[in-house]
Amino acid sequence: MLSKKWFSRNVSAIFLLVNSIYETFVYSQNTGSGADRPPSPPRSLASILRDQSVTNDFRTFLADLDEDAGEGDLRVKWLNFVLACRKLADSNENGNKAEVKKTSAQMREEFFSESQRVVLTNPAMWSACQAFLDGKKTSSKDKAERPLWKAHDDVVGKLDDLHQKFLLEHHVTARGKSDLPDLLQQCLL
Repeated sequence: MLSKKWFSRNVSAIFLLVNSIYETFVYSQNTGSGADRPPSPPRSLASILRDQSVTNDFRTFLADLDEDAGEGDLRVKWLNFVLACRKLADSNENGNKAEVKKTSAQMREEFFSESQRVVLTNPAMWSACQAFLDGKKTSSKDKAERPLWKAHDDVVGKLDDLHQKFLLEHHVTARGKSDLPDLLQQCLL
């Protein structure tokens, strides 16, 4: 028998799974085939960041969390940092040196100046990123070895913890209040 404690810890994941199964069933019943079904909703941070409107909704969600916790723009700054890293990588891959230089300068000002700091797990990582963006320190050509990408991965890990809650709230808001969690809880208890 499943405990209420287990259920309360896993309600988001259960809701997403059951809802996905339900939508697949309803859609296949309405169309007669599951082959033409619409793309599934975003399930990862990367899929959130691919869609600008969902990214904006996620930014609003993070701003609300920041406001509720009284932490300024901590989480919003994390999101902006991840987006800036991706913009820098795209510019670098396209060989656009002017855009790389411009984005690096913006990142230095917005995330690694004394007045504007992105919060990282390790303060030494912050200093290494600052030095890297200042051009004082060179590092390996391997993307994973650059301090900026280590910081990117650190921040993605923090945002990854928040995206499931966002997806659940975003889904319910987009469809109106759903009674599916109540029905699911009644079935499991």
